[in-house]
Amino acid sequence: MLVYLLLIETSFFRLSALLPFLPLLMDPLVCALNGSPPIVSQGLRTLELCVDNLQPEYLYEHMTPVRAQLMHGLWKALSDGDAGTHPRAFKILCKFGGSNRKMLSDPQELIYNSKVSPFYPAFELTFLRTLPTAIAPDDPRFSEGGSDPLRCSLSVRELVASALENLRSPFILDPSVTVCASPMQPSTRIGYSLRRHSFILVRSVILCSFMPRNPNLLQNSLLKERLLSELEGIRNDARSYAHNTFKCSDSESRLLYIDALQGLFCLFFFLYFLDLTFDSGYFNLDAFVSRDLKDEAADLFNSVIRQLTIQAVFEHRAEERGLKKIDFDECMDGSVLVDVLMKVFADPCKEVSDSAVQALSLVKETLMTLYGVAGKALQSPLFRELFYKCISLCYTDAWYARLGGCSAINYLLTVATQDMIIENAKEILSALFEVIVGLSDEVSSSAVDMSISALGKLLEACFASGSNQLDKSFVAETFVYQAVKHLAAPSSVLRNECRKLLSKIASLMEVSLSELLVPQKSTIQGELQSGYADFVRLSLFHQSAFLEFFEFVYSLEPPLMAFSFNGALESRFINELFFICDTDDSVLLKKNNYQPSRFVEVSALGGISDASLVLFKQAVLKAVLACYVSSYSYFSVPRVLEEEKNPDTATWEPVAIKTEEGTEANNRLMSSSSDFDHSNLQDQLFTTALKFISNHNSKLQETAYSALKELALKIPLRTNLIRSHLSSILTLVGGDTYRPISKNVASQLQYYAKLDFNAFDEDFIARLESHMRFWPDLLQDVTVDDISSALKILEMLAEIPAAGPQFIEVLTVTFAHWDTLLNSLNWRSPLLKYLVRYPLETVRFFVLEECVTDEGIQIIKHKDASRIREVLMADSTYFLHLLHGETLRRDNSWSKSVLHLCDMELLALKLIASVGESHLNWASRGSVDVVKTVQALWTDKDFRSRYTAKDFIEEPRFEVPKLAALIMLRYFRANIDDLGLLYDLCFVFLNQFTSDFSFFRIFVEEQIIPVYSIEWRQNALKYVVRKFEEDPSSAHNENIVKMLQYVIIPCLHYAFERYDVDLVVGTPPNPDVPDDKNLISLMCHKVMNRSKFQMSDSMLIALFQLGCLFVSNCPAHIHNFAQKYVASFVGFELYIYTWPLHAKSHKCEPRPLRFFSFFGHL
Repeated sequence: MLVYLLLIETSFFRLSALLPFLPLLMDPLVCALNGSPPIVSQGLRTLELCVDNLQPEYLYEHMTPVRAQLMHGLWKALSDGDAGTHPRAFKILCKFGGSNRKMLSDPQELIYNSKVSPFYPAFELTFLRTLPTAIAPDDPRFSEGGSDPLRCSLSVRELVASALENLRSPFILDPSVTVCASPMQPSTRIGYSLRRHSFILVRSVILCSFMPRNPNLLQNSLLKERLLSELEGIRNDARSYAHNTFKCSDSESRLLYIDALQGLFCLFFFLYFLDLTFDSGYFNLDAFVSRDLKDEAADLFNSVIRQLTIQAVFEHRAEERGLKKIDFDECMDGSVLVDVLMKVFADPCKEVSDSAVQALSLVKETLMTLYGVAGKALQSPLFRELFYKCISLCYTDAWYARLGGCSAINYLLTVATQDMIIENAKEILSALFEVIVGLSDEVSSSAVDMSISALGKLLEACFASGSNQLDKSFVAETFVYQAVKHLAAPSSVLRNECRKLLSKIASLMEVSLSELLVPQKSTIQGELQSGYADFVRLSLFHQSAFLEFFEFVYSLEPPLMAFSFNGALESRFINELFFICDTDDSVLLKKNNYQPSRFVEVSALGGISDASLVLFKQAVLKAVLACYVSSYSYFSVPRVLEEEKNPDTATWEPVAIKTEEGTEANNRLMSSSSDFDHSNLQDQLFTTALKFISNHNSKLQETAYSALKELALKIPLRTNLIRSHLSSILTLVGGDTYRPISKNVASQLQYYAKLDFNAFDEDFIARLESHMRFWPDLLQDVTVDDISSALKILEMLAEIPAAGPQFIEVLTVTFAHWDTLLNSLNWRSPLLKYLVRYPLETVRFFVLEECVTDEGIQIIKHKDASRIREVLMADSTYFLHLLHGETLRRDNSWSKSVLHLCDMELLALKLIASVGESHLNWASRGSVDVVKTVQALWTDKDFRSRYTAKDFIEEPRFEVPKLAALIMLRYFRANIDDLGLLYDLCFVFLNQFTSDFSFFRIFVEEQIIPVYSIEWRQNALKYVVRKFEEDPSSAHNENIVKMLQYVIIPCLHYAFERYDVDLVVGTPPNPDVPDDKNLISLMCHKVMNRSKFQMSDSMLIALFQLGCLFVSNCPAHIHNFAQKYVASFVGFELYIYTWPLHAKSHKCEPRPLRFFSFFGHL
């Protein structure tokens, strides 16, 4: 239909030629107007196109069969459509001019049934006829009045069916939102009012069945006692009832009742389960549905389910006791609940089954209340009937019914008793397997996933802790028998699940798979023999299934059974495998048994896909290797007594099969029979497996490698055969001219290298070296395949022991040049796998004149390059030479680099910083000589002048000072007593560099100030004092000012606020006696004495700040308060420095005071 609409929209100029056929062609258009919102919009566009491009009279004259439905669709789009369809529908109605308006007054066509069903009650409807509007008052018919009334009967069954459709229709919250996942989208949009009326109708029908024929019965005082007595009898009766319970004989009324109950289920789902969905999303259903309706529907739902459950239980009891009444068969039975549940589980709208699960929960709770004991309740006849009916849903045709059955089984497995589950384990397992087989090709049905989930729950329930060992053995035997039957099933999903199931059972039973399958050995042997006999006639998919089964059986450890190479069927099977492996795919697919059958669906006639053929070849490969493993054990020990007596006769000879279907296989078999014995059979099996590595398909190559690698864990690989296969590939490598290695050949070499490194000798390495010498010249013509091949060769060289360090330069240079083309490929990791094998040679290569680059540093910085960094850390001369601008020459001597000194220093510091980042212990402990060299550079005047801030910023000017400070800081973190290094680092606060040193400021604020010890703080101040003592020019040293400002003064301030003053100062207060251990005395006598030093302004400010800190926190250390009028030397000096703090007028010493005013900015 959508294709037709698009055709009309794109081909409107041809509509005139289609005019006679418009009634037929417009049927899809009418359907479109009753579809989903996007289809409605498309249909309106198409209709408008027709109206605009055809004759004005076409619609009334040529559209007679569909015009009533067309107008109904337009009216519905105008009244119930979304905001996008309203204007377009109204616009189309306005375009109907002239006679087209006649259809607006035409009566709607009514579809009715003239036969009234006698089985249902009906409403008699009377419609009074009125005069047609077209009759004028002067017409003689006007005085006659209307005709006789129109009477019709409306069956209750039809009403309930219509109500059910209304309740099944989803709530339309937004046209772009699809609430129901049913494949049958409703044609009408059901409003709240119509839905409520539908609910009232089904509620009335349901409640009518509960009304007793004698209303006085409910007033009988003995009724309650009788019911309680019967309930007590039910609880005390331990018998297991049969399933032939009472059923209402009025089948038509029963169907009516089922429809009504189904409508209640649908309403309950949409009111509650969708409410939870929309409350957690973008919508709230309460905005569209009355809360009263929700509560009313929920109460009715719960009451009806409980009532029917109780009724069904009493009916089972009445049947067993033979209680009959005259009109008993005319009553509605309680087991109708079972039929309703099955119908809801099988509803096309798969989400509605959630309401059925809720009903099952209510049934379980009611049964437990009635029986009093959970075990007896879950063994009751009603629950058993529900259990069996849910299992039977898995055998229906519709996928949604099977999905509902799996949903029900998933729930029942969580609540049913273990005895009941074990008793019905075989039926449950068969039903779940049936779902997997039937729906493996169903797209997005989720039934297969649901059945797989149920399989897991079934296994957990049967093997739960505390289970009887006998029960476990019985269940295991049942499961194994069922799984073995399906190990060769055509469905790949089922085969995989069966293998998983067997593995889980073996794990739960704590036995090996071989031990688990021993009881089924004869069955497995029979399946194998049948497969051998029919293998040449099976289709490709059945052959794949049998090969997977064969590989599974003969790959078990320990072996379950031995493969007989002397058997006729086995010989034929092996030769068929050889034929499949040696035959080209195009020839292979021409075999008769690989052609699609004429009975296959049309969708499957496209032939075998490439993916299916690859899967088939993978199965063949694994079967060949399974034969090889079996041959290795079969021929190593004589299998029978005759072989022990006559070992010379124990040869493998193909046996011809005398069947018409096997003629082709026999010809192949007998033509090669003279060439085989035990030894060359093994060689051919192994060689056949190796051929898959040379296949053009990458998946087959990878599968062959994985299988052979796994084989190597069991049996040693045949190196001589691998070398023989390599000989043909090696001819493509090397030579005087460059011949590119394809990606496929490179993959083969890589897989062979991973299988057996010893297969590659020095000759191959020499060939590869001569081939790779052309790589650096391919910068212009290189392709993506060339790069992929090179990467595979690189990965191979990283693994081959014979590969020496001669490839370091060509590999590194080539991949560095190809870096722009390799932005999406990871080439550093494979390269490093090779480089780390020769770390010393790699380091020597990277410090060559032409190789000292950022790319080399990035490679050394890589997380996998630890062995290369260890060489650098063990011999720091490489760092020192690079710091001095020297590089290594080919003759192993060092010389000045042609690079600018700034660039060399940048590269050297980047290298040191990257090594220190990866090895913090070396950066803090083992890099003393390197750090001292960096410190010497840091204090060098030429170094500082090179990186002084300028108007423009280059990378070295920004990065070099930052890297140098970072290297020194990492060392200082572990060597905090090196105050000289900290003193040099404080140069960053002078702002002579353009680098970002925020990391150092953060370190001082977060580590030094709050963490370091009091002794360290004292030593830091003493270090400044020693600077003054050693060099009087320190009074003008801005570096000391910054160290005081950013480190020492904040450290002392932090300590004074938190610790004892005497502990921070160093000694108890004694200001009259000079004491070098007292910080205040030391500073006053050796630094603040103005007679000794001519201070710079900035130094005066810093000392003023320090003096204020002492005065405000340590007054007892400055002045002896016992001597009121005699000031100590310490007090006098500090009084001079802190005079602005005490003086009321600032008229003396104008120069220092001028800088004191900027104290707040320090």
